[in-house]
Amino acid sequence: MQFSELTAGIVRLLEDESYGMLEQPMPVGTLDTIFRACFSTGCIGHSLATWARVNNLMPHSLSIKLRTASDTVSLIVTCEKRRGIATDAVLECQLMAVHRFHCWLAKEFFPVARVDFQQPEPAYASEYHFAFYGAPVRYDQEHYAITFDKTYLDLECSRDREELARRLESPPSRILTDRKYPASTTVKLRNWMEKALRDGDRPILLEGAAEYMELSPQTLRRRLKKDGMSFHQLKEGTRRDVAIHLLSAGKCSVEEVAYKAGFSEASTFIRAFKKWTGLTPLSYKRMERESRRPGRREGH
Repeated sequence: MQFSELTAGIVRLLEDESYGMLEQPMPVGTLDTIFRACFSTGCIGHSLATWARVNNLMPHSLSIKLRTASDTVSLIVTCEKRRGIATDAVLECQLMAVHRFHCWLAKEFFPVARVDFQQPEPAYASEYHFAFYGAPVRYDQEHYAITFDKTYLDLECSRDREELARRLESPPSRILTDRKYPASTTVKLRNWMEKALRDGDRPILLEGAAEYMELSPQTLRRRLKKDGMSFHQLKEGTRRDVAIHLLSAGKCSVEEVAYKAGFSEASTFIRAFKKWTGLTPLSYKRMERESRRPGRREGH
């Protein structure tokens, strides 16, 4: 709340919603305009595309590109900073705002698949665990980006006009203080699976998941089907994302990644990873190292 009040005061003083960090300031009312435009869309997928499109129509130095892959959609954020500004805080705030606004819009918490930063990993990196609700954060990347699993793009925009009016009465920065909304069956189960893999203390089985959710296995299957997901798909997607995150971090051997992703044998993991990505784990690690070599970004 203190941070929200501080940033709101800076915006009022500078008449700039980018806090004086952009070469061409962000006029007051920019985020409200984006919020209004997103409110009129039908689902989260359309709203994310609208956020990028409307932002790029506004007169300031921050731009957003939407990039889709087979299973994910990413918002890539770039900007021209004001001379003398070293921090990329305006980009970080934009990524946080995108996620938290859409959780508010859907009345549903949905996880971030990953966050990419251009900056090297800082001493305060652990703070991003809270800023992005535990999502994996990758450093020394080509650009700043936030990525979502396509599973959640069909969530409906569930707010009414009165709720939007109340939202617009508060400073845009107040969205950073929003509470975490209740999760759907799929999101709750995904979080349970990630914790099970992280702790390594239990296998990911339908019976255990049903017990955690306080449902029968049959009811759990029905609820997942309603979300457009099967237990197997959710389990495979979670293991895949955990494995990719660990390989990208580069701190674990292939054998360690296999174990942490819930595989009893490295050979089984290697086959599964190649099915997921088309690459072996070693090839993926090599590709990640190459992408971080000095001068690589300029080559792009």
